[in-house]
Amino acid sequence: MIIYPSLLFFSFMIYLLSGVFVLRMRPKSPVNRLFAALCLLFGAWSFLYLMAQGADDIAGAWRWYTVSSFSWIAAPAALLHFMLLLSRQGRNGDRQGWLYVALYVPSAVFAARMMTGTLIVAGFERASFGWREIYAPLSPWSSCYFIYASLYVFGGLVILFRRGMAEDHPAMKKQALLIAASGIIASLLIFLFNFLLPYAGAVRVPSLAPILILIWMAGVLIAIVRYRLMRLSPNLDLNSILDTMADSMILFDWDKKIINANPAALRLLGPADRLAEGTPASEIFLENEAFQEISRESLTREKPVHDIDIHGITSGGDRVMLSLSASAAYDKFGYPVGFVTVFRNISELKQAEEKLRFMATHDALTGLPNRLLLIDRFAQSANRAVRFNSLIALMLVDLDNFKTVNDTYGHGVGDLLLADVTARIKRSIRDYDTLARLGGDEFVLLLTDIMNVDEIEIVTSRIMRSFEEPFVLDSNRIYVTLSIGISMFPADSSLFEDLLKFADVAMYRVKGANKNNYHIYSKEMDGSDLEMLSLEESLRSAIEKDEFEVHYQPIIDIDSDMLVAAEALIRLRHPEQGLISPLMFIPLAEKNGLIIPLGGLILKKVCRQLREWLDAGFPPIPVTVNFSPKQFQDIGIFEKITETLREYRIDPRQLVIEITESSAFDDIERSRRTMEKLVDLGIHIIIDDFGASYSSLRLLKQLPLYGLKIDRFFIQNIVDDPGDAAIVKAIISLAHSLGLQVIAEGIESEVQLKYLRRLTFQEEEILRCDSCQGFHLSRPLVSEDLIAFLKSRDFI
Repeated sequence: MIIYPSLLFFSFMIYLLSGVFVLRMRPKSPVNRLFAALCLLFGAWSFLYLMAQGADDIAGAWRWYTVSSFSWIAAPAALLHFMLLLSRQGRNGDRQGWLYVALYVPSAVFAARMMTGTLIVAGFERASFGWREIYAPLSPWSSCYFIYASLYVFGGLVILFRRGMAEDHPAMKKQALLIAASGIIASLLIFLFNFLLPYAGAVRVPSLAPILILIWMAGVLIAIVRYRLMRLSPNLDLNSILDTMADSMILFDWDKKIINANPAALRLLGPADRLAEGTPASEIFLENEAFQEISRESLTREKPVHDIDIHGITSGGDRVMLSLSASAAYDKFGYPVGFVTVFRNISELKQAEEKLRFMATHDALTGLPNRLLLIDRFAQSANRAVRFNSLIALMLVDLDNFKTVNDTYGHGVGDLLLADVTARIKRSIRDYDTLARLGGDEFVLLLTDIMNVDEIEIVTSRIMRSFEEPFVLDSNRIYVTLSIGISMFPADSSLFEDLLKFADVAMYRVKGANKNNYHIYSKEMDGSDLEMLSLEESLRSAIEKDEFEVHYQPIIDIDSDMLVAAEALIRLRHPEQGLISPLMFIPLAEKNGLIIPLGGLILKKVCRQLREWLDAGFPPIPVTVNFSPKQFQDIGIFEKITETLREYRIDPRQLVIEITESSAFDDIERSRRTMEKLVDLGIHIIIDDFGASYSSLRLLKQLPLYGLKIDRFFIQNIVDDPGDAAIVKAIISLAHSLGLQVIAEGIESEVQLKYLRRLTFQEEEILRCDSCQGFHLSRPLVSEDLIAFLKSRDFI
């Protein structure tokens, strides 16, 4: 009789194909792997049972039956394990040892019993289809096996059914019902035909268990194919995902022709007919070398391509900068049919990055080269001068009485004046000469390819004459004169720093005379700069006599208008000249090393004031203190801070340290170690004037910073200059993505404040500064005035 062996072989093939089918859908899924293992288990059972039926004698039948017993003994445990995973009950437990013990130890015990004695079958007798089992009388072992098998199989089906019925999705209910019902039907038929009826002596048929399991397998496969079972096969609506993707996506064939595009791509590069199937990539992308290298071999044999910068072409012919990634796309049989590209528009970000890079080497206000670029230009010019035996003149240009202009007309007019000064000087020099701004009202001019001193004097006189006419700013006629110091390469030195110092000495000689003139440095000037010596002596005396005052400028939360901190600003109270701005003495203190004791004095005064406020019953007010580059790089800075805080019993959380970008990035490793120790103590650290100097974005994430202050120049022009607005948005986005607070400084008008309060980067994403400060909110105040200011606004 060939029907029964054919059914067994057919079962074997169905099991194998079912396991392969499910495993191919999601090879890494634990549930799919377990289902494939089950299929192999049932397949082995069918195949080995077929071998037992075709044995030549009883010994052969026993041998194949014993080997096949491992499959049907382990099946209940594997089935329960599968349904626990399927019902998500075993998601965490399947990684714990006790679960495997509970599942598989009983089956191991029964398998051991099968090897040493009778479990269910006592013998075999010859029949038309092969060998028929002779069942042994019901024994404790066979009773325990029936209980074990029933508990595991029916328990697993009940767990799966209950979980499915608890789901809201109708498809999940149908899936659970189909799997549970087919499993129960298959189990009942197996117990009926293989155990109950043979024991009752009602029928004498071969074991149908390997074939009846197909009923349950069919139920599982129908659930997979029809209902897309959640834990076995992908059940996501890919079209809905593509429709809601914010990033653009286009699928290409290997000839780089479009197969499909999602709505985001249509919105960016559309319309639909432009991105229709068959459109070549060259019509929507300006293909660069990286894109041209994308091929079937590169994507299937190597890694996917990430973050290619490529220009896209919109339907209007405009170019947009895109960041594009690509990976191979496969069909359901694993054959690579093309590649999928995911890209986004980064034009705004690139423009912001370009401006930040420009600002790293240029002055924010005038657009002139800054110190870094000036040094680079000097090195290039020096090489050319040596080669052609020519001269270089380094001219240090300082505006006379610029502080008076600022104090009289305000910083806004002062900034306009600096811009117009830049324009006049540039009109007086050659195109290949370099004009740079060092800061404040100091400019440096590099005159290259000079053959004699007469050429220098001609250019200098032309510049001086251009300043004879007044500047007209906001209906004000402002006369400006210049003091210029000049040094020569290579006559005075071949080093930039030395030439700058010598030009400084010559410029101070002009300042000490009648100003509005120029001097060329000579060695006779060394040691004769009495004015600088006098100023340095006055500064030393002021530090010893503590002639400094600390003023406090409130920092306000941009949303609640509440005080979040106050910035400490130092002022020098000179016995004869009155209150002197730090712009007059901080550079000198930096230059001669007095900044270290001066910084320690400021810290002590701030901590003493904090203690007085606390003793008077006021709530803790965080105060930010500016640390200079030399002060922050001082080897004993941490010990000095901790000693001062301990002396005045100040909570470190009340102290916020402000450092410039150069302070942080000059020695990144030392800065990081110092910052980590200060942060561990509880002190917050912020970057001051961010964007005005190096703006090393890569290093921000390496430092334990609390926040950063956006340079006042960007804030001043944020309303009228879209470029500066983009810079501000980029800085805020960058800072918030790194978890940093953002402070806007230099708020001088209600318009600027309102603009910052409603600032958004995308329609659904608010990108505001966290806090702000500036003259519009409050000028720097002495302690008593600050307390009065806080009381007037109910801050305290």
